[in-house]
Amino acid sequence: MDLTERLIDHDLWLTDEILKRATMLTDAQLDLPLAVGDTWVEEVGETTLRGLLDHLVFNKENWTAALTGAAIALDVDRSVPGLRRRFAATAPKFRDVVEGIRERGDWDTRFTVTTADPHETFTHGSAIAHVVTFSAHRRELVIGALRKLGITDLGYGDPKDWERLRWST
Repeated sequence: MDLTERLIDHDLWLTDEILKRATMLTDAQLDLPLAVGDTWVEEVGETTLRGLLDHLVFNKENWTAALTGAAIALDVDRSVPGLRRRFAATAPKFRDVVEGIRERGDWDTRFTVTTADPHETFTHGSAIAHVVTFSAHRRELVIGALRKLGITDLGYGDPKDWERLRWST
C-alpha cells in the first residue's frame, strides 16, 4: 500500500464511520448551527452538521463525475440514510478513479470541468489533493461536533488509530 492508497482508504473508512455515527442523531441535532469560530466552512449549507456530512459525500460525487466525464449525481437526499446510500455508491468509484490515475501516473494530466461556468481546467493530482485536503478538514469539524453531542469513539480520526485497528483484525 502506498501513501495515496492509505490517504484514500482512511478517508473513505472514516467518512463511512462518521455517517454510521450520524444515524444516532436527531434531525434537530443535525440541523443545529455549528459553532465553528474562525474555522472556515463554505457559506452554502456547511454551517450545520448535516451540511458538512452532505459535502463530504457531494465532493466525492462531484469530482468522480468530473474526472470520469460522467453526469453529476442529481440525488440530493440529505437524510442520513440517503447520505449513507449516496456514499456507498460513490466511494468505490472514487477509489477506482484514484487508483487508475496512480497506476497510469496521470497526476499531471489536465482535464476540463465542463459543468463549471466558465469551464475550468485542473490536473488530476490537484483535484485529488483538493478532495483529500477538504475532506480531512470537514471530517475534523464533524468529529468535533459529534464529540459535543456525546459521540466520542472516533477519537480524532487519526490515521494511526485506523491503521492499528486494521492490523488487529
